[in-house]
Amino acid sequence: MSLLRLEDIGKRFADGTEALRGLSFALEEGTFTSLLGPSGCGKSTVLRLIAGLAAPSAGRVIWDNPRDTEGLGFVFQEPTLMPWRTVWGNVYLPLRLAGVSRAEAEPRIAAALSQMGLSDFVRSYPRQLSGGMKMRVSIARALVTKPRLLLMDEPFAALDEITRARLNDDLLALQRAEGLSIVFVTHSVYESVYLSDRIVVMAARPGRVVADIEVLGPARRDEVFRTSDSYNQHCRVVSQALRAAMGERDRAA
Repeated sequence: MSLLRLEDIGKRFADGTEALRGLSFALEEGTFTSLLGPSGCGKSTVLRLIAGLAAPSAGRVIWDNPRDTEGLGFVFQEPTLMPWRTVWGNVYLPLRLAGVSRAEAEPRIAAALSQMGLSDFVRSYPRQLSGGMKMRVSIARALVTKPRLLLMDEPFAALDEITRARLNDDLLALQRAEGLSIVFVTHSVYESVYLSDRIVVMAARPGRVVADIEVLGPARRDEVFRTSDSYNQHCRVVSQALRAAMGERDRAA
């Protein structure tokens, strides 16, 4: 089932920069979609338009069910945790802002922390956590609102390879358990192929879709898939599409 559609989206900023032009694609419910492309192609801008944090200059973002906009979570590249609040307090924040009492929020927070492996860190402060643990808190904070769609803007880019691989696996397990739809911004071909059902490749100046690639992998991704011929073949196809997108950017420059 379709969740939302972006139809002929254009975005021009106040300084005249044209960030997006003629961008169109649909998101299917329960799928994992990655936005892949060079810096400056408008991937983060697309997330902000979907989230309603910005408005398009042209075109439309159409939700099949307008009420679905209420079930949306956003995870940024930086965890953006409040240093004076505990892990529990940081995860409680969106519920607190929504007027949910601490007593009512308690089981939801406990569930979100458990899903992200944070149950033993409830009273810890951000300064006591590693980068990977801080990102887990950020994801738990998004999950506590029970979103149907999770938008993630390069959340693992600053993490080491081992931590990143673990969080990739945890994110896929979470998606299966919750039936989430996820839109994930990344610069990594390998990460996008491992995580995604579909990869939307974008070119810059202005940002636009140049390839829409289905990843025909197993329902459960693991090290067997990561070392398979199928995975390597998909990486080659996506790499070629990304090189073509970067070539278009260079010609536009």
